[in-house]
Amino acid sequence: MKWILFSIGWLLACILLAALLVYAIRKKRGMKRRWIHVIWTVLASTILMAATGAVYLSIYYHHDASAEPFLVSGERVAVSPFARGLMFDGPSDSRAVIFYPGAKVEAEAYAPLMYKIAEEWGDCFLVEMPANMAMLDADAAEDIQQEHHYDQWYLAGHSLGGVTAATYLQEHPEDFSGLILLAAYSTGQLSEDLQVASLYGDQDGVLNREEYEKNRNHLPDNTEERIIAGGNHAQFGNYGDQSGDGTAVISREEQQQQVIQALKSMTNEENILR
Repeated sequence: MKWILFSIGWLLACILLAALLVYAIRKKRGMKRRWIHVIWTVLASTILMAATGAVYLSIYYHHDASAEPFLVSGERVAVSPFARGLMFDGPSDSRAVIFYPGAKVEAEAYAPLMYKIAEEWGDCFLVEMPANMAMLDADAAEDIQQEHHYDQWYLAGHSLGGVTAATYLQEHPEDFSGLILLAAYSTGQLSEDLQVASLYGDQDGVLNREEYEKNRNHLPDNTEERIIAGGNHAQFGNYGDQSGDGTAVISREEQQQQVIQALKSMTNEENILR
């Protein structure tokens, strides 16, 4: 909703500036020519920025063919749309994770990971973000929690989606039992009462390692950190190669399975659902 209001506001601003420009041209005798030039420059700049932003957001990573089988229900997991995206309903009915996708990555690209988590650990709510940017709807988790009820809630995200999830959790620590960061970090201090798992691949060429290390002290002392040998940035999802990323030397399935293992370790459980 926020991005819609933002877009409407931007459009109205352009219309207002255009109206002012037309008025100025018609009344130019009563207005200095330099002010007409100023209004025209501001209007042109605003339209240019809007167009540039629209083009930038229209180019994003789509899910690949390997994700398709996980977008439909199976024997143990029911996949269904909900107001904010896709729900993966597995055997567990006591806990769930809300997942924020990475920036400029289509939400469906994470369907295989969500399906596997639902099958082996807990239900998943995969959020479809406006313009595929989690920061434009950081509080999506609030609406989901109001509409669904579980004993335990976890928040998770990949890359910038993980950073956004951590930022939201800083303000709502009492609403969640834990946080799962995939090639991400928290820019603010998190509660020591939270369970946190942080994972990234040692071949990751996208994660800003300097920022990751700088923000490491924001995580609770008992954070479980996993550096996935042979993993990269993109293999947490199923959207192909990512620009600037390293080359993975393990399979996508193996990298995603380590996320499930981290979840089970974080909650001190074996594979009780099999």
